[in-house]
Amino acid sequence: MNKMGKYIIFYSGDFDEMKCLSLYRERDEIEKSFKASKSEIDILPLNTHSEKTTRGFILIAFLSLIIRTRLMNMMR
Repeated sequence: MNKMGKYIIFYSGDFDEMKCLSLYRERDEIEKSFKASKSEIDILPLNTHSEKTTRGFILIAFLSLIIRTRLMNMMR
């Protein structure tokens, strides 16, 4: 499915339009990274029995997301 289209971004602030567009694209990349973390890293469902284990699992998943993102950026 083609998801290309036109978007209108409304913004009022101190940044110029190029900085605003850059921030929007960074946000999109972050959202795609989290989507990849849920599907490729298999973060959900959390099958843990204690808060300590859950925190450790989330930390490892977060670190793996950072490493994956860095590797993907290096490959570009």
